Parts: sequence; structure tokens; C-alpha cells
Amino acid sequence: MSSARSPSPHLHRDLRFIDLVDSCAPDHLRLLLFLDDPRRALRLRNVSVKEVKSRLEKRFRDQYGGSADPPLDFWYEWMRTQQVAELLKIFDESSAWELHADLDQWRLIGGRTTADLWASYLTESGQDFLRFVDVTPATAEAFAAFAEKQW
Repeated sequence: MSSARSPSPHLHRDLRFIDLVDSCAPDHLRLLLFLDDPRRALRLRNVSVKEVKSRLEKRFRDQYGGSADPPLDFWYEWMRTQQVAELLKIFDESSAWELHADLDQWRLIGGRTTADLWASYLTESGQDFLRFVDVTPATAEAFAAFAEKQW
């Protein structure tokens, strides 16, 4: 009788996540955590959120002029795109863009729209994946340190 039961509704997702765990390097998990909470990420790197926001706003004014008010959705999209670039620079890994591309291809980041400029960059699937692997900032750093010693 047990074989007649339908599989768990999350079985396919869990199998996909198991494949992703196999594909992830420690830096993938660290970047995923980094992009999950940009404010925390900046604090951990001793970078002021206010400083980054001011720098991005100045860059926008320099590029598009300070006199005209751009449409809010254009400004927001531009800021989020520039913010990712800024976060990847601050992440300070030579392979940050490649890691970002992997996470995007795996659909763990991107595609979120919210009024909060500093909201998580993770998709719902990305947040589920972090819960699935039960990774925290401390475990990600420990995993990275362990992996470096192993290689």
C-alpha cells in the first residue's frame, strides 16, 4: 500500500537541491548568503549602507543628470543592478561574477521585485535552498575554511 502513495510534494525540488549541493562550491553558498541580506553583508565588510547608497545615487545623477526626475521603476531597476555590481565588488572574490552567473542560471537569485532597495536578491527557490542546506553565515564561513584546507 505504501507504494501507492504519491511522493512528497517537495520531492522534485529536494532532488534538484541535492544536485545543486553537489554543484556548489563554498563560495556559492557564501555569495548566496551575501545577496540574501545586503545590509548584513555590508556590515560584515564594515561598509556603510548609507555610503553605498550615496555613491550609487551620485553615479545615477552623474550619468542621467540631476535635474529631471526619472520614472521610479527605471530608477529602482538601475539602482538594483548597480547595487549588485557594488556588492560583488565588496564580496571581493575574483570569481564573484562567475558565481553570480551560476546562481542566476540555477534560478536562486534575481527576478524579485519589491519596494525595498535593500531586500534580498534571492528568489523563493533560493530562500528554500538556503533553508534546505541549513546554511548560516557562520556555517558558510566554516565550510569555506574547511574546503580550503581540503584542497
